[in-house]
Amino acid sequence: MVKKSVRARSPVKNEKKSPTNKNSKTYASLKRNQSFPVVGIGGSSGGFEAFKTLAENAPDVIFRVDRNLRFVFVNRKVSEFTGIPNEQFFGKTLLELGLPKDFSIYLGKQAQEVFDRQILSEFEFSFSGPEGPRWFHARIVPEFDIHGDVETVLGIAHDISDLKRAELSYREERAFRDSIMSSLRIGITAVDLEGRQSYVNPSFCEMVGWSEEELEGAKPPFVYWPPEEMENITKAFQQVQSGENLTGSIELRFRRRNGERFDALVLFSPLKESQGKVFGWIGSIGDITEQKKKDKEIQKLNRELEQYVIERTAELEAANKRLQETERKARLQLAELETIYDSAPVGLCVFDPQLTYLRINKRLAEINGLPAEDHIGRTPWEVIPELADQAEAFLRQIIETGRPMLNVEISGETPAQPGVLRRWIEHWIPLSDTAGNLIGINVVAEEITERKKGEEEIKTLNEDLRRRTVDLEMANKELEAFTYSVSHDLKAPLIVASGFCKRLLERYVEKLDDRGRHYLQRLQEACQQMDLLIEDLFKLSKVTISPIKSKLVDVSDLVKLIAAQLKETQPERKVKCLVEEGLTANGDSRLLRIALENLLGNAWKFSSKSKRATIEFGLAKRFGDEPTYFVRDNGCGFDMSMADKLFKPFQRLHPDEEFSGTGVGLATVHRIITRHGGRIWAESTIGKGATFFFTLPT
Repeated sequence: MVKKSVRARSPVKNEKKSPTNKNSKTYASLKRNQSFPVVGIGGSSGGFEAFKTLAENAPDVIFRVDRNLRFVFVNRKVSEFTGIPNEQFFGKTLLELGLPKDFSIYLGKQAQEVFDRQILSEFEFSFSGPEGPRWFHARIVPEFDIHGDVETVLGIAHDISDLKRAELSYREERAFRDSIMSSLRIGITAVDLEGRQSYVNPSFCEMVGWSEEELEGAKPPFVYWPPEEMENITKAFQQVQSGENLTGSIELRFRRRNGERFDALVLFSPLKESQGKVFGWIGSIGDITEQKKKDKEIQKLNRELEQYVIERTAELEAANKRLQETERKARLQLAELETIYDSAPVGLCVFDPQLTYLRINKRLAEINGLPAEDHIGRTPWEVIPELADQAEAFLRQIIETGRPMLNVEISGETPAQPGVLRRWIEHWIPLSDTAGNLIGINVVAEEITERKKGEEEIKTLNEDLRRRTVDLEMANKELEAFTYSVSHDLKAPLIVASGFCKRLLERYVEKLDDRGRHYLQRLQEACQQMDLLIEDLFKLSKVTISPIKSKLVDVSDLVKLIAAQLKETQPERKVKCLVEEGLTANGDSRLLRIALENLLGNAWKFSSKSKRATIEFGLAKRFGDEPTYFVRDNGCGFDMSMADKLFKPFQRLHPDEEFSGTGVGLATVHRIITRHGGRIWAESTIGKGATFFFTLPT
């Protein structure tokens, strides 16, 4: 806001002020004339009329207010900018006219200051009228009466909207240009007519690695011209110096301070004085090294994309053929629906709300003992009177509730087998129109006469099974006790034999020849192998008979714990273990740990000869909705033709000389996964490792 205040001079000096000398015109007379009364200002009425005419035709806003800040005159421009008719201004303040409060208070404050200080006030303001926001430069001057008092103030406001918009546009353009210059990343270099480097910008210095001080003032050949490109760059530079009209950009290769080469796109433009005389050249340099790499990648991707489009098109054509075949089959299926309905193994029929047969299939007609055509248009009382009352009860309940009746059992005799009590399970499903009105009932009837007999037999068998289950539980307990006893009884003599072998080797080693020591060592190793085998068999038996205590298990944490323990057993090995986080499953944590210890232990063992061993655990995504976990290694692998032996006890695919083991571990894993309701299988390539997949319930 620009504001200037100038002290105004009173037209009368040292004259005695008297209320009787003040202008006594009333607002009523002013309003009648819609005049331009210069209250208290001397002069003829002709002068007033001339001033009014001048003000009405002036391009600026002109107004006059009294000491109460009420309008006594406004010209037509006021009405144009505010949208308020001129006659409504007379005798009212800005606030009374309903103009914005902030605007009214600000303009009133400026006018009041002129009254109070008897000074000219000059300022700018904005106002939003019918034509939108506009800016004005205003001057308010005091008007004195014949006694030298300020009677009214006169305001003249000049519309400076175009100037303001131009100023705003200039500022925005300047800000935009400054923003571009500040973010410019291309290199800029300038040379004079002698070829001397007169300017380089920071981006170019950063691009080549030399400072402005090192580059400015230098003559060609410049330090950033590589020797192998000297001929091409010199030729282009000479063309620039000779004034040849170079159209477009040229591609050149420059070098950085560290010796690295980079490709650049250079655009030369002449530097001209105001009269158009060329006094030098300016070059814009853009580093396109990365862009060229990307272009090559894009070309490669385009080739791959074209190949993909060809393959995808072939797939879509094949899919379209399959779709056409599917549509053909669908039409056949629709055509066969009538046959399927008629030949369904259960009885089907449709009643109307009055319980009249509308449709019936062959099976239900056979149950009732009458041809299908003899049912249509008739009621159950006419066809199967023994069952009619039950059918009527179902109909009434559906009408009352509007809900289907499912799995209702009825029994009785039919004309097909008089004197034989037969039983059926039926489903009565209401059929309604779009308004919800009952239009029919669909009935599905399945005869369960033989099933009921079978249920009685099953009940008897279940009772027998319960007794057998009790016997089996007792047998399992006895088997567990027997397994523990056998394990203990077998291990005891092994411990004794192994102990004596150790003592013989310790005390009589010098009395034995090499063959004797070899026999004792083989005997001790056999004892240890037998001990491991007994221990694995004991674990296998416990896995088979122990109850499953299922809960949510964090499988990822369990795998990380087992992997850490394996690393502790052989800290000298550098094995990379990759474990997918957050994988869980429902199962027995103790049994799952045994299974994972065997799988991870095998991966650890069979990758021991790999230079960079890697073991990975995660969730496979390629086996449908069933959660499928995997344990993968990059070890020796196995022949897939032998895969059917993997999970059988004592079946080993590698000799002890290569990898030790008992052949029971994977059988234990298979038993645990199977008892959890899951599956386990493996995939492998000899020399490229193996992957074991298994499923667990969620």
